[in-house]
Amino acid sequence: MKQTLLKNNRQHGFQFRTKLILTIEIIVITITILCGFLVYNHTQDLVREVLRNKLIATASTAASIINSSQIQTLQAERDIQSQNYVELKEILKKTVASDSDIDSVYIMEKSDNENILKFLVDSMTTADADENGVIDDEEKEAEIGEEYDITPFPEMQKAFSEKTADYETSCDKWGCWLSGYAPILGEEGETLAIVGVDISANQIAAHEKKLKLSLFLIFGTILIFFPAFLFFYLRNSLKPISEIANDITKFSGDLSTRIDMERKDEFGLIADNFNKMADELSDLVKNMETKVVQRTEKIAQQKKQIEADKNKTESILKSIGDGVFVVDTNFEITMFNKTSESITGFSAHEALGRKYYEIVQFFSDSDETKKNDSFIIEAIGTGKIQEMPPHTLLINKFGQKIPVADSASPIKDEHGKVIGCVVVFRDIAHEYEIDKAKTEFVSLASHQLRTPLSSINWYAEMLLAGDAGKVNANQKSYLKEIYYGNQRMIELVNSLLNVSRLEMGTFLVEPKQTDILKMADEVIKELTPRSLEKEIKIKNNYDKTLPEINVDPKLMRIIFQNLLSNSIKYTQPKGKIELKIGYDEKNLNIEVTDNGMGIPESQKANIFSKFFRADNVRQTDAEGTGLGLYLLKSIIDHSEGKISFTSTEGQGTTFFISIPLTGMKAKKGTKEINEVIILTY
Repeated sequence: MKQTLLKNNRQHGFQFRTKLILTIEIIVITITILCGFLVYNHTQDLVREVLRNKLIATASTAASIINSSQIQTLQAERDIQSQNYVELKEILKKTVASDSDIDSVYIMEKSDNENILKFLVDSMTTADADENGVIDDEEKEAEIGEEYDITPFPEMQKAFSEKTADYETSCDKWGCWLSGYAPILGEEGETLAIVGVDISANQIAAHEKKLKLSLFLIFGTILIFFPAFLFFYLRNSLKPISEIANDITKFSGDLSTRIDMERKDEFGLIADNFNKMADELSDLVKNMETKVVQRTEKIAQQKKQIEADKNKTESILKSIGDGVFVVDTNFEITMFNKTSESITGFSAHEALGRKYYEIVQFFSDSDETKKNDSFIIEAIGTGKIQEMPPHTLLINKFGQKIPVADSASPIKDEHGKVIGCVVVFRDIAHEYEIDKAKTEFVSLASHQLRTPLSSINWYAEMLLAGDAGKVNANQKSYLKEIYYGNQRMIELVNSLLNVSRLEMGTFLVEPKQTDILKMADEVIKELTPRSLEKEIKIKNNYDKTLPEINVDPKLMRIIFQNLLSNSIKYTQPKGKIELKIGYDEKNLNIEVTDNGMGIPESQKANIFSKFFRADNVRQTDAEGTGLGLYLLKSIIDHSEGKISFTSTEGQGTTFFISIPLTGMKAKKGTKEINEVIILTY
């Protein structure tokens, strides 16, 4: 495997180096071709420029040789047989002979017309050059005084003031030429005439061809030999890359591998840095291996401990007498013990991974259409332990109704985040039957007590009214004590009957459209004698836009009676009570605030329990049964509302109640809930 990997990496290293060399060569060749192409395209310009310089130099040389006096004499004589003409013609012929590129040389002078020059001397000799027996115009030499139109030759016009040459070839009767010019100056520096030197177009083409051939040979040689030289040079220069790549590949399988490269360039620097890194990495790997071994041993020990704890926990859960199941934040069951299987009828295999409400169904025993599983949702939502609502039934797989009780506790991770909850429930069928029997007994006994208590109440009222004869003040005082004591007994009996009817589910709910604000004022009016007796001010704060709500008037009146009578009862004389009634998008909201005794912090959890009265209340003479708030919460729970409170001992209490604006649901029953008796003295 290592050999294959090494071979593959060598191939990759070779491919990289080859690609790099080829890329560089392609770039160099491309640049060379482009440069050659550019130079080749400018061959004509280069040749023309070289020849222009040559023509100017030749014309200047000829002009410097010619004696100005000879020109002046010839201009005067204008005789082709004169000695001056012959000597000047000879000079021009020698100039032509001195350079094979020169075709002709001539001397021209000005005329009266600035666009016309006149020939003085021409190097040509009239002859039948093509031997066709006819002397053509191009074979005739220019005669002295022969006029020449220089309009198409702008550079010739400049020749009397400076040395110059044509930029492009020009044609006349003798052919096509590229010409250079130089002035012949007199003794006082004036221009007497000009010397013209011609090179034919054929000579120019020959020079261009020769130059192009030379360029082709030069660039061809470069393209042939330079890439080969560059290839071997780069291959040798980049060879360290392959060596480094091979050593790095070996290092992946053998950490003792180092790059042996004695160089002072960048490759040597890379090799030195790699070797240093390899040394550090080798030390790190050795230390890591030791730590990994130690950590592995530790993890193995922890795993054994976790497995032991897990087995222990599973054994406890299996043997525990209560049903226990665990749900995650998606409300899916992740653990289901044997007792849960026994109570629900579902096996753990059926329950695991499913939503808890598909397996474990909790309902209220007074209304089997109302689910009682909100305590699970609240445990996960609030992160606090939630008690299962009282009178809860579990309907198992076979449709059996089993009374259950207990709680749900949140499960938190090390950061305090809720990740699920543990639900514990137990079969309380036996306790339920006992409690039911007790409730039925209380109901029966309370009902039986109402008849004699009603009789006592009736006779006491008759005696106080004097129907049986006049009574004195002392007798009347005793009769009042009998009357009010009997009233308290009736209140207690009514409370017991109300509680038993709520618990047995026999109470009647008949909702109808009710003016809540009007009802609240009526209850305040009923309680006015008691509030005036203690000089307590009751302030109301209503939202006048509150619409009528579909509620049972008797139950709603009981809510106001309990809240306000408790506030009056447990507030010191000259205290304050405030009743707020408002609403939001979903609920009717009621708040009752007083500055009374308050509730001790340690006893707040029990405030809605049956027969509970706080210690600071029992130490006073305030009367009560301990059933009012229990009854109040039962009514509100049935109405799908909520009740809560805030309280500080010695400073006062505020109760908060919310009831859905949709109102209370109708319920069939055999008994009504009795209103609270308002005792006045």
